[in-house]
Amino acid sequence: MSEDDVPVLLNRADYRKLKTRRSYRMVDDQGDYAFTVSAKHMYAVVPEGAEPGVDVDDPWYCRVEGLAEDDDGNVWAHIVWLYDVDDEHIRAIKGYFREYFHDMELILSDHEDFLLITTFISRVTVRRVFIDQELPDDLKDDDLVWRHKVKMPKPKIKFPPKPDTLNDREVDELKDEE
Repeated sequence: MSEDDVPVLLNRADYRKLKTRRSYRMVDDQGDYAFTVSAKHMYAVVPEGAEPGVDVDDPWYCRVEGLAEDDDGNVWAHIVWLYDVDDEHIRAIKGYFREYFHDMELILSDHEDFLLITTFISRVTVRRVFIDQELPDDLKDDDLVWRHKVKMPKPKIKFPPKPDTLNDREVDELKDEE
């Protein structure tokens, strides 16, 4: 299987079948050590639709929960996403108040994925601040912080009825919607 044939996402059932790993050493294009990927650390990730290996101005952020390797040597990370406070999913949460947040604040979610670690750009430091604490005075404009966790709403998928249970009028209505 070539690198182009490897999917970027994996599902939970397939991930559980893989051999677990404690860490993985990432190397740059010249083969030099870049950073180590391991559980409970935060990483910048190439956003969906962007090209891996290209400088990314606005990366996505995640926390690694675990690592596993498939039979072809591809290493996968079980991750949870950190959302930017300006993300549409966060703004939709009841009680959201933008002025409360630091410009570089991230929110730890329960939204998980299983990513190929070739999408990782770098390890990042995200300072943990507890909810009842003020933001530290030494916080710089480009420092990343997190102090909140959020449960993301699960998408509700409405499947169309099976065609053999529909009468002719309902079938025509579904065709009109397409």
